[in-house]
Amino acid sequence: MTMVNPEQQSEKLSVDDFEADYGISSKRLTGDPLNGTEGKPVPDISESRDQPGTSKEKPSVEYIEDIRTPYWDTKNVVGAIRNLSPVESSSEKIPARPGFWRRRRQHYRRYWILYTVGTVILLAILLPIVFLVVFPAIAQRLVDNASLPIFSASIINPTPSSVVYSLSSSLKIPAGLTVDLKPITLSLFTNDSGPTDPYVKVNLPEYHLKGETKINITRQTVDILDQDRFEEFLESVVANKKFTLSASGATTAYLGALKAPIKLNKEVKLTGFNNLAGFEFTNVAIVFPPDQDGTNLVGNITLPNPTVISLELGNVTLNMIIGNVTMGQGRIENVSLIPGNNTVPIRATFDLKTAIQHIGLILQAESSALTKGNVVISASGNSTVYNGVHIPYYEAILNKVFLTGEVPLIKILVGTLQQGLSSNNSLISSIVSALNGTNGLSSLLGELMGKSTPSSSILSGLSSLF
Repeated sequence: MTMVNPEQQSEKLSVDDFEADYGISSKRLTGDPLNGTEGKPVPDISESRDQPGTSKEKPSVEYIEDIRTPYWDTKNVVGAIRNLSPVESSSEKIPARPGFWRRRRQHYRRYWILYTVGTVILLAILLPIVFLVVFPAIAQRLVDNASLPIFSASIINPTPSSVVYSLSSSLKIPAGLTVDLKPITLSLFTNDSGPTDPYVKVNLPEYHLKGETKINITRQTVDILDQDRFEEFLESVVANKKFTLSASGATTAYLGALKAPIKLNKEVKLTGFNNLAGFEFTNVAIVFPPDQDGTNLVGNITLPNPTVISLELGNVTLNMIIGNVTMGQGRIENVSLIPGNNTVPIRATFDLKTAIQHIGLILQAESSALTKGNVVISASGNSTVYNGVHIPYYEAILNKVFLTGEVPLIKILVGTLQQGLSSNNSLISSIVSALNGTNGLSSLLGELMGKSTPSSSILSGLSSLF
């Protein structure tokens, strides 16, 4: 609503003009029955204006509106109002509507108590969920997704009831996180038994994990909790190209002030021994005459270890087999299978009487190799002794291993000569004559195999060397 300026109104309107134009006298006006002034004359505007001590305030719209009477001529009043001069608009601007964020702030200031109470109730509901459900789930996921590479492992100092176990690994967590891992007991188990039936348990100390952290178990003596399961694990290591190392344990992880119980369940695929594939005999020689302990064959054997696991076996006795006939035993001492090729000396005792008794069977079984001038020598486990004590789980595993190597006959003969026979030329001549004679090896091979053999050419070549 636009207000009328009283000063402007006084210039345009006077009481005398008002009465002269419309024939109305202010003194003749009666009061308004609605406000209790009925029958009373309304004060003369001009008189009140000219009286001393009275306000000089000019009539305004409000003043005229106050002189309300139902006896006025409506037409006259309307005409008077028409004579009012135009009202100039106020220079004061209407304030703009507050913005969204200002209204929000005013709203929050008004209802802050309700919002505070609501926030407290919401936190009372959400915080237990965060600490008891969300954070432990995140910590468990970090552990589950973390890789656990095995760099090396060793089983040494074996006894029938314990071993000394070592392992080197690492645990990697996302960058920017730091986790304190409390001590943990890891149960090592086979997939068939599960973590409830471990074969050994190892202890990990407390670790401060940041980025990639080394995890080491160093020369820890552990009891064999289940020998059957331990044998099952060792068999998977020795017999397969790949095997699984399974571990499980529970501990508490701290991420700053937050803590969470976690379970470590890991299955790591590793390379196995693959039945010692690549086994071979080298530098084989016949000892003549035999040594005092009965040794009549010596040489070296190569035991490949393509794994990251080192096994300390001790003194191993092998059954020596030719043509499916056990000819005697070979002994290798202080055997430790470290990663890579392990070449160890072997001393064997062959029973010549057994060889003569089964010569036909041996030659038939060796016919394929003999046609190439070779002989196949095999070995299987017999006993394993460490510090004078039999190790039953190693014996059970090695007894199932059948190792085979093909050795050229010419190398056996040369090796034999290198053992000391080269100084006795007459003995060499007699050996060559015996092998080439009517009843020699060449004739025997021809009769038993029904075909020519390369033995004569081998022996002729050997004769030409001397």
